Amino acid sequence: MGKGPSEEEKFEMLVSAALAGEVCPPHIRLTGLAKAGRIRVEKYVAGNVYDCLKNCRVVTILEGDHADISTRRPAWIIPQQMPYGVLDVRDTDILRQLGLVPPADIRPISKRSPIQLEIPDWENMEK
Repeated sequence: MGKGPSEEEKFEMLVSAALAGEVCPPHIRLTGLAKAGRIRVEKYVAGNVYDCLKNCRVVTILEGDHADISTRRPAWIIPQQMPYGVLDVRDTDILRQLGLVPPADIRPISKRSPIQLEIPDWENMEK
């Protein structure tokens, strides 16, 4: 099993995706690039038609020839929706204090009501 892409390869993947108008590539760790101040990552979550949660990241390039371009926001993100988390040289708690990220307990998941789960009463269930 080989190593994943280097930080520079990840950065080039993100720049290419942003230039092509694509969404952020999934399944790559972006913490190192964000903490180095090279990118900002906005994290979004929403419910879909099957009552499943899905999430995505929108990455903004912060350095180099292509600074200030972003990967495409998926269409399912509500236009006024704020990210539930932002990853850059600051942490999400500082951004919440600045009013740039909503508190985690009040962020909207979707336009519909939240998913309701019924938990079985295991103790009184017939054996």
